[in-house]
Amino acid sequence: MPAVIPATALFSAPSIRTAFEAAWEGAEDIDAAAAAFADLLDRDESLRSAFVPLLLSIATREGLRSVRHRERKALISAASYRAQQDKGSAQLAAAMEEQRTLLDWRLSSNRRLGDATREDVEAEATMYESQAAACSVRGAWMRRIAEALQEGEVVADRFAPEELADLAKASEMGLA
Repeated sequence: MPAVIPATALFSAPSIRTAFEAAWEGAEDIDAAAAAFADLLDRDESLRSAFVPLLLSIATREGLRSVRHRERKALISAASYRAQQDKGSAQLAAAMEEQRTLLDWRLSSNRRLGDATREDVEAEATMYESQAAACSVRGAWMRRIAEALQEGEVVADRFAPEELADLAKASEMGLA
């Protein structure tokens, strides 16, 4: 089995990191930066040869995550259908036809929920709780920033970087 290349490898290769930074510099938004990076890839063969294996590894993982997500969505829909006896989508019909249930839910380890041990389920729960906590803190930080702004006011006109850091810290600590 080939080695899995983590997404962080994109930033550990100096030429790739430098190219990302160059593409981002002066870009109006993420789409403009992506177009600038694509231009750099077109013009620089060594950059392209360093980037493509990483890209393929990451794209493969994302594709598989997408399959898992669709599978989970169909399982939830099927379970809901069974509970409510309502009509649903083609994915729902397929799940019903195969008689899949929530026992077929794939954990992040790719183990079926029905085959998971307590330790497997605890690890999955911890992962989801950790993600939820991180999102909650980030949301609280953004909410604090938004509440301090007047209509049409820009963040950089209202806050110094240190003040944003203080708001972030207060959000992490759950302070009002």
